[in-house]
Amino acid sequence: MFKKYLRVQPSAIQLLIFLSFWSVLQLLFTAALPLIAQRSTGLTIPDFSKFYNTQIQNYPQLMIWMQALGALVGFLLPAVVFAYLAAPEPFRYLGFVKPKRKGQLLWVVLLALAMLPVVSVLGSWIKELDLGEVADEMEKRREQMIQLYLQSGTVLDLLGNVVFIALIPAICEEVFFRGVVQRFAHTWLRKTGLTIAVSAIIFALFHASLYQLLPIMLAGAVLAWVYHITSSLWLNILLHLIFNALQVVLATYENTSPQLQALDKNTGATIGFFAGGLVVALLAIWQLNRARTPLPADWSVVYPDTELQSNDQSPA
Repeated sequence: MFKKYLRVQPSAIQLLIFLSFWSVLQLLFTAALPLIAQRSTGLTIPDFSKFYNTQIQNYPQLMIWMQALGALVGFLLPAVVFAYLAAPEPFRYLGFVKPKRKGQLLWVVLLALAMLPVVSVLGSWIKELDLGEVADEMEKRREQMIQLYLQSGTVLDLLGNVVFIALIPAICEEVFFRGVVQRFAHTWLRKTGLTIAVSAIIFALFHASLYQLLPIMLAGAVLAWVYHITSSLWLNILLHLIFNALQVVLATYENTSPQLQALDKNTGATIGFFAGGLVVALLAIWQLNRARTPLPADWSVVYPDTELQSNDQSPA
């Protein structure tokens, strides 16, 4: 469609364009929030701050919709538009290709199941630390929001929560963080370990929780590694979706299940779940590494020199 795509531009120029577009969308979404709240609640726009601080618990469905819309506008839209401007095949550019080996699918599912006890238990251990009032307030706010999302208990509500809290964020965040952010990181760092670490840190910072920073960073590192080792964003979305969905199910029934509460308080069982999950996760990682179909060494936001020369300085 275009004579030249953004991939022929220097990476710094591309990043500036991407960040500018992302910032504009963030500003537009932030400006639209009071209008969305007004139409949904009947409150006046000046009362929006009061609504957000004290009345938000009265509108759980509104918050779920706002979170989903925020993910679409904040993550999916800027990444997809950037990919459309960057390359002639935007979805392939983002990594939407079929897994090249069937075994990868099985081990990604197993890795998702194993990650849940590892990340959850690690997070519960870190919450026992005292990280200060700011961290406590952030964590309290985060837990209140989680309970707000999950306060309804019917099966239909659970399915809705899986869609809005698990599926939509899984798609939007993987497209943004792995499809675009990780590509930029690899372009400049050129080392797989550093690329994975940087993308994982950025992923964790966007989730704004000091107590959960390390567990989210660990999950981000696993997701970044899976994308690097399989080259397929579909596998990343599946991994992210299963992990999120399991968290939604457990959080929904934890307060009403004596068995889950008893397990949560049993130190021996907690250590056992953590160790078991870690062993299975390492096994899955080992098997994925054996069936690796990694991203090319010259994977970048710009066309490699050899590709540019073969295409007369224009994208194929």
